[in-house]
Amino acid sequence: MRRLELCAAAVVALILTANAPAMAQERCRLASAEPGAHLTGLDRHGYPLTANGTAMRLVDLRVADIVAADALIARARPAYRVLAESQPDRWGRLPVQAILDDGRPLAEVLIDAGLATVDPGTGAMLCAPELLEREARARAQQRGIWADEDNRPLSARDTDRLAAREGEHVLVEGRVVSVGERARATYLDFSRRWRGGFTVIIPEEIWRDLLERGIDADYLSDRRIRVRGVMLDWRGPAIELAIAAFIENLETGSSP
Repeated sequence: MRRLELCAAAVVALILTANAPAMAQERCRLASAEPGAHLTGLDRHGYPLTANGTAMRLVDLRVADIVAADALIARARPAYRVLAESQPDRWGRLPVQAILDDGRPLAEVLIDAGLATVDPGTGAMLCAPELLEREARARAQQRGIWADEDNRPLSARDTDRLAAREGEHVLVEGRVVSVGERARATYLDFSRRWRGGFTVIIPEEIWRDLLERGIDADYLSDRRIRVRGVMLDWRGPAIELAIAAFIENLETGSSP
């Protein structure tokens, strides 16, 4: 069974990992490193601490096990670099990427250990979409937080459990029953019930991005996918897609 899980994780096809736009690559460019710039730990909310007290956030991930991740960072004291083209978020936090002394990105280490999940936060894209595959492997092997069943992906059909997670960042898996394209948003429904079933809301600009890559209503209809985001109460449990890469194809066929 474990071999099957690992194989399934290995063949997860990410819809939007290839051919990243040049603009996205530019926005993920790192500024020059400052001498002595390193992280010293995490605060109680999972945000990085530095010797000079600069407010920061880690790019591409949400720390889930703050105690274990803080101990790792305090021990390793990884160097960090700020994204060159990014501005502080509304809380004044600068987006940073950190590297351990052995050259490994801190994001990969935390994801591999099951101490963090993939999440761009207030960013509009992932700088390292391959982290989704690493997270899938950690989840299949039940490392870190994935050993707890409550942290694993929820079924799109289990609406009671979904509703109980309102306000939380969750992963949901299921088969798309219908796709409704509207002027300001597109809706992926996972039930034939108009009210009460799980829905993914895709804002207009993200839907445009998907269409440009050949991912349309026909492609998504009747396809098993995984999505992630904050659970909302709309006409039932719902997630509003934050970035296009947060639709993952769970089919074994080829991706566009």
